[in-house]
Amino acid sequence: MDYREHTLRLLGKPPHVRPWHPRFSDYALITDSLADIGLNERSNLLMIADAPTIFTATFSDGGDRVVRIRSSHMLRQPYEVYEPLHGRFDVCLIEIGELEFPTADEILDRIAPMMRNGGTVLVVNYQPPRRRPNSGIPKVNRL
Repeated sequence: MDYREHTLRLLGKPPHVRPWHPRFSDYALITDSLADIGLNERSNLLMIADAPTIFTATFSDGGDRVVRIRSSHMLRQPYEVYEPLHGRFDVCLIEIGELEFPTADEILDRIAPMMRNGGTVLVVNYQPPRRRPNSGIPKVNRL
């Protein structure tokens, strides 16, 4: 067994890691929130992030139930481009960084028509690491 296999057995595979993994609390905050709203194998999930994340990689399925859109690309496109996706999604996971805050309202305006009635939007705010305790920890807000 090589180093990678030992590491996976010891720490788990992100985002489903064991409590002693250094990013456990970060990942658990998001995975627990998704579980609390009932995300399952039949749910349609929209993921908005400007760069690939552990969650966009984990939940990707080739576009059948899960669709990933880069936030910067979405904001440059006319609204009509996304009309075929209106009313399709049960859950939306938006992952934004501190620099994207000025466009957060526009991102929400763009995804709102894509959500089904009663759908849930989770907004994860990634802050850059600082030299303080608990810095760099994502915050999850449920809309």
